[in-house]
Amino acid sequence: MTKINAYRFGFFFFGFIVLTAVEPTFADRIWLENGDRISGEIARLADGKLTLHTPYAGDLTLEWKEIQSLETDKEIGVIAANGDRITGRFSRGENGEMALQSSLLGNIAIQKDGIAALVPPGEAGAPAELKTAQAEIQSLTKELGAAKQKAADLQDIGKLWSGGVSLLGGARMGNREAYNLFVKSEAKRTTETELLTLRGNFGYSESEGLVDTTEASLQSNLRIFYAKDRYVFGDLKLEHDRFKDMDLRVDGTLGAGYRFWKVERSELMGDLGFGLSEEIYRNGDSSTDASLRASIEYSQMLFEKSKLSQLLTVYPSVGDWGDVRLISETTFLTPISNSLSWTINLTDEFDSQPSREDVKNNDISIRTGLQYSF
Repeated sequence: MTKINAYRFGFFFFGFIVLTAVEPTFADRIWLENGDRISGEIARLADGKLTLHTPYAGDLTLEWKEIQSLETDKEIGVIAANGDRITGRFSRGENGEMALQSSLLGNIAIQKDGIAALVPPGEAGAPAELKTAQAEIQSLTKELGAAKQKAADLQDIGKLWSGGVSLLGGARMGNREAYNLFVKSEAKRTTETELLTLRGNFGYSESEGLVDTTEASLQSNLRIFYAKDRYVFGDLKLEHDRFKDMDLRVDGTLGAGYRFWKVERSELMGDLGFGLSEEIYRNGDSSTDASLRASIEYSQMLFEKSKLSQLLTVYPSVGDWGDVRLISETTFLTPISNSLSWTINLTDEFDSQPSREDVKNNDISIRTGLQYSF
């Protein structure tokens, strides 16, 4: 044999080996009960006989009872013994079961005896009942997804809000030597760029069986952070005090502030603003004055879970620098359970120019009670 003929023979021999050893990647595969495996393209199963197209032996007819398992590369129509129809791809199953992957029902296992026929996908059209069920499943899936998203949105909203409601009892010293009952509430909504604080207080006190005073206040404070620790704010506060004969005081302020630090157990913020203050009294008198507002808010965790907070707010008058109002509020809070805490509150209200001559400059309140947190 010449050298060229040897090379030619080797090339054809190598090609023959490759063609006979490598199966077509598109072929279906059938495993028989005796352990043999046959590759080809499944054409149809009818009357207990499976027809298989093969590139090397033409069409083969196999007894369905002799087949152990099969695997298909393409979808094929399946008609079950009870008349149900479905389309999917087979993968090799175990223990006499056929594993079928269906776009409608997902992965299911079918007993071999439960399969009556295999047909091309177009001939296995689902009956009207199955199509209706499929449409209902898709509709329910959409509704379930929408419900899950709504629940997630509600959960996210719940995480944004925190606060508590306190029922306190204590004594006042200064203008009112009396025992009082006080309801205090606060809610905060915190996002990455905003901090909204809502406060509401109501107080009632008696002295020797007579109503000494009722007082109430509502406050809304919105801080918008335009940089990491810098913010602008708007503050609106409404107050009523029967003892001071004041029907309503309205303080509205706009300004800017800075968060000096915020760490795991401590935070300090301060701001300065300009606004208007209007006071309306029971005798019909009223006054409107421009004022500044300076505020410092500090909180510190004590021990493991207890918290100490301090809020100091000063309202100096722009028209009369000797007219100054100051409110200092210190609160200590320690938890009793997950949502219930014991709290002590000390409030000092100072007014350099009170509304009446018989009203002292300072009013001090010491209160203690329980707070429900959310």
